[in-house]
Amino acid sequence: MPKNQVKYTFLVGSAKSGTTKLADLLDLHPDITLSSDKEPDTFADSDFSETLLNDYNTLFDSAAKIRIDASTSYSERTDSELIAERLYRVDPLAKILYLVRDPAKRAWSSYWHYVRNGVEHRSPEEAITDINSPHYVGSCFYSQIRNYETVFPRSQIRIIEFEDFINSPSAIYKEILAFLELDDTPLQQGESSKTTNKSYQWRGPAAILKYVKPKYIQKATKIIKKTLPEGFINTIKHSATKPVPKITPAQYQKFAPLFEEERRALKREYADLFISSTTD
Repeated sequence: MPKNQVKYTFLVGSAKSGTTKLADLLDLHPDITLSSDKEPDTFADSDFSETLLNDYNTLFDSAAKIRIDASTSYSERTDSELIAERLYRVDPLAKILYLVRDPAKRAWSSYWHYVRNGVEHRSPEEAITDINSPHYVGSCFYSQIRNYETVFPRSQIRIIEFEDFINSPSAIYKEILAFLELDDTPLQQGESSKTTNKSYQWRGPAAILKYVKPKYIQKATKIIKKTLPEGFINTIKHSATKPVPKITPAQYQKFAPLFEEERRALKREYADLFISSTTD
């Protein structure tokens, strides 16, 4: 941990479960800084070193009390325990936040996200049932939390249900701030609905963007949002993208059983780690 005793929070997942919205809301707090690249993925593949840590720290506003890294790749792999060990070396007192949703629907959304980015070419059935794919592994919530709990104390881990967050963002936001030991700074009217991260497929001339790394698209999007009117941005988005196909009841019935044991184990073993809008 750096000498200035700065605190870290890792929003490790799960991908396609509202992490972008939550990260953006937390970034509104005056004592929080989100990394300049929302998902730097710094410790997904690289072993910890002081040199790497120094480079990593340049991604954050040095004046903020808490630095948030929202790299969902930290919970999309079977070796996430190794990733947790690297994060522990960054800050053994770090807080871990983990958003979960219906695992079959999350896997479906993950699949189409990878299709859109040009890195998934298999059928949904083949890709989602591959036990080593990010679509499958990323929906094994119990296994991922267990990997982090082998490294971090339970008291430093919290789980948030996607549905609770979407239905009561201000209440969940307040509970998370309490967990992070920060003063409650209520969201202003409209702030809780400013950010969304829907799944789209590129279409028309914009289809070439599927060959561009997502992080570069994210950086360009941030600049565009700051400089162009919202109405014009929506026009561009609608002309360049189309929503991904919805999962059919038959497909859902095929994929849901893959994750049922994991879902039950998560509720059974980690019920005390859930943050909800009714938390006392």
